Amino acid sequence: MQTDELRARLRDPDWTVRQAAAEALGRARDPAVLEDLLAAAADENAWVRCAALEALALLPDPRSWPVLRRGLQDADWNVRLRAVGAVAALADPAGAADLVPLLEDPSELVAAAAADALGTVGGAPALAALERLADTPRWQSREWAALALGHLGVPGVALLARLLRDPKFHVRRRAAEALARIASPEAKRALAGALQDRDWRVRETARDALRER
Repeated sequence: MQTDELRARLRDPDWTVRQAAAEALGRARDPAVLEDLLAAAADENAWVRCAALEALALLPDPRSWPVLRRGLQDADWNVRLRAVGAVAALADPAGAADLVPLLEDPSELVAAAAADALGTVGGAPALAALERLADTPRWQSREWAALALGHLGVPGVALLARLLRDPKFHVRRRAAEALARIASPEAKRALAGALQDRDWRVRETARDALRER
């Protein structure tokens, strides 16, 4: 289907047609349709907004920022989730300030995605936010922090080493998995210490990671 026809379908009265058109335009990855997708991200139907934001994630462009910020505050959690993904695709450290409030989102899926996106965008503000998340009483939040820190690379190693001493094995295992993705002497030393962990799953993760180095 031609691009002009897909653009026209974004104005179809049937929301399923608009949704399909936004999805198709995203798959095309044509920068020329950016403005069309930005407009579709304000559609009255939440699923069309979702499709437009997913398409924008495939066409990362700083001009999308105002629309992405609006998506992060959408009343529908599905839309917020897609907006987080689009912000992560920009990989701009400036996005950390917009993601941090979503760590408290009522949807756990959105909150977990926001944590992961912080690891992707990187930068000092993202690291500071993940450090606070790693100190929360809720172990699931600490697990999200461990996963996100793996994206940060070397700057996250010290905090991951600390999470290897977490009382919950789920968190320690995620920390070991994250360290396995970081090629640094500090990460290797932290993994070596995890070989003595009291939980066999953590020990196994550390052992497999060290074996592959």
